[in-house]
Amino acid sequence: MGHGLRGADLAASPGASLINWPQRRDRHIPPDRQPSRSHEDGPPPDLSFYERLIDEGIAVADGQESAVDHLTARRLAIWLTAQPQDPLFTRGLTRFIQTGAISQPFKTQLRIHARSGTYPDQPQAARLMEYCTSRGAELGPVSENFGRDCDRIDRADAMLAGLKEQVREGRVDPEQASPETDNAWTIALASRDPESQTVTLMPPPPTSPCSL
Repeated sequence: MGHGLRGADLAASPGASLINWPQRRDRHIPPDRQPSRSHEDGPPPDLSFYERLIDEGIAVADGQESAVDHLTARRLAIWLTAQPQDPLFTRGLTRFIQTGAISQPFKTQLRIHARSGTYPDQPQAARLMEYCTSRGAELGPVSENFGRDCDRIDRADAMLAGLKEQVREGRVDPEQASPETDNAWTIALASRDPESQTVTLMPPPPTSPCSL
């Protein structure tokens, strides 16, 4: 695969967006539309960060001439839930965010939006529809802890991007720029298989410290 960028790498560096993201004043996900998160998880990244991660995922998919992977599709769904949507469509998005499952009513609504010339978020819906189509008949939950595992990857990418930004601005010594002990475990165990599109969590070896 010729695209070795991680989400955090692209999110922390300038670059042209692959989707014409609408400019809205509120760049945070409304509390009533955020993915299910435990109290200790903290707030999710804001929408501009998700947009950069989605751009990175789309670049990888385009390079492979394939649909986006599970993680990028979920980030598209999170972004869509932050926009004004029909309640039925929002429920389908929310279920997908939590489990990766795609219901037939949700897929039908998504197809309508993806083909609409007036739906404001048509580019995002089209990308998500392409992903749903690529799954064929496998429309059930992706994994037992799909939502939780993806949340951990998102938080890890956000933390890495923040650390790299601090290093670039000279606010942190590169040799000292390492995550807090509790959060380092999260970064180390978040992994994704680009071929099988499986999201998994694995504890790091005891002798392998987490690093940037």
